[in-house]
Amino acid sequence: MKVFIKWGKTKLEVDVDTSEPPAVFKAQIFALTGVLPEKQKIMVKGGTLKDDADWSTLGLKDGSMLMMVGSAEPAAPAVEAAPEAPVRFVEDMADADVASLATSLGPAGLTNLGNTCYMAATVQVLHALPELREVLRRFPPPGHAVGTEPAGKLTAALRDLSLQLAQAHSPVAPWAFLQVLHAAYPQFAQRQNGMLMQQDADECWSQLFHAMSTKLPQIEEAADAEMTPVDAAAPAEPAQRAQRQGTSALAQLFQGDFVVSTAERETEKQRDGRTQLAGTEQPSKPESEPAAAAPPAADVAVSHDVFTKLSCHIGGQTNYLLDGLKASLDETLEKQGPDGQQRLYSKRSRLSRLPYYLAVQFVRFFWKADKKLKAKIVRPVEFPLELDVWELCDEPLQRQLEPARRRLAEIADQQAQQAKQSKQQQQQPQQPAKPLPADARVTLDARKLRNDTGKYELTAVLTHKGRDADSGHYVAWVKHADNLWMKFDDETVTSVTNDEIIKLSGKGGGDWHMAYMLFYKAKEVGECAALVS
Repeated sequence: MKVFIKWGKTKLEVDVDTSEPPAVFKAQIFALTGVLPEKQKIMVKGGTLKDDADWSTLGLKDGSMLMMVGSAEPAAPAVEAAPEAPVRFVEDMADADVASLATSLGPAGLTNLGNTCYMAATVQVLHALPELREVLRRFPPPGHAVGTEPAGKLTAALRDLSLQLAQAHSPVAPWAFLQVLHAAYPQFAQRQNGMLMQQDADECWSQLFHAMSTKLPQIEEAADAEMTPVDAAAPAEPAQRAQRQGTSALAQLFQGDFVVSTAERETEKQRDGRTQLAGTEQPSKPESEPAAAAPPAADVAVSHDVFTKLSCHIGGQTNYLLDGLKASLDETLEKQGPDGQQRLYSKRSRLSRLPYYLAVQFVRFFWKADKKLKAKIVRPVEFPLELDVWELCDEPLQRQLEPARRRLAEIADQQAQQAKQSKQQQQQPQQPAKPLPADARVTLDARKLRNDTGKYELTAVLTHKGRDADSGHYVAWVKHADNLWMKFDDETVTSVTNDEIIKLSGKGGGDWHMAYMLFYKAKEVGECAALVS
């Protein structure tokens, strides 16, 4: 429902979601006018609009005109004062001081609006990806409008929230984004006893991903981008390049390819029959008669598929991330055979093209019929800070990765040699590069959005704390610099080290933060080479 707000000489058009309390409506007006919600006097039937008023009693209709009184907050005057302490540069600070500074100056957290930690953690992970942040900043592209459909509105709302986070150093209240999310996907607006219900962060990720995939255009090749030797040697055929680019920025960043082999499994009865036949004495045949041909190998059907996320299945023997990934890529299926009978088939998937960002979900939740809830598998599964997916790739892809992997090995040797020389000369090793600010611009080039090494570096973790999917708490952990991570616990942002990230494997039990989704970024030869140049 649309209403009009008359504020002095200004007339505003505002969408009203009557399923949300008036406090959300006031937050929208604050975003448009700068008038704080507690200072807004909005005239409605029976007096002024209260934060907990019942919309159904106010008699509002589409196109209603409301009067508002209130003054916008004045901008704080710029006051220059002498520094109370001598200026210290980041390069001269100890690691602990750098971590403290990163926490105090941002980035900003997101206020929990009532069981919205799943949304806050998901948004913080999305905001942590610089390429996606830059694509959102440019939305909509020139000559295009946001549109009125839910996907366009949601993408625009995420863009606005991302811009707020990039500029803020104190918690941001995502009222407007939450309202658009509820309008686009009503399942996230479910309530119980008047309170918003807890939701699944993976489902929120999937829905936001789908919405953005339909709206964000693909990233083009940068004409002035510098090419590394590995870039120059990469395939440049139009067909391969078009396949790599995909149809949207999300596909370019997250989409990979599978080659899938499916073959019928030999049943125990078939195996016994073959063994018995092999042991049966056959009558001799004349030497001139050719021997019978060996039975043909089982037919293997080969197909191709795409993925934007890998699943880590957790069984009784799953201890490491690669174990769970292999289990999800090697499956046994039961389906109808050519003769109409149910048969068992082996399905083997291998990666034939790698994404730039690799998203992994731990399959921790399952439906427990006796308790009628989504229970949680709390078995610990260790994951590395650097992931090598060589074993999961098909042979053609492995051959393509070999040159860049050799180059990475050479760079690692050079780094080790430099460290040895620095130690001998009693010099400090080169300081790691400081992180870019959240609002820094990123150069986008489609040719860079690939993985030539098969190796990934962990860049973000989304955790769940609790025993079932309908309760508990979600937190985002984002890499900020070497051995420095930011923990986004709703509005509270603190810094942690690699040791704290490793503990998220689940060894603390279901009542501690446990990795639910992992986000890896391709390890690039060019970046590694820059460290030793």
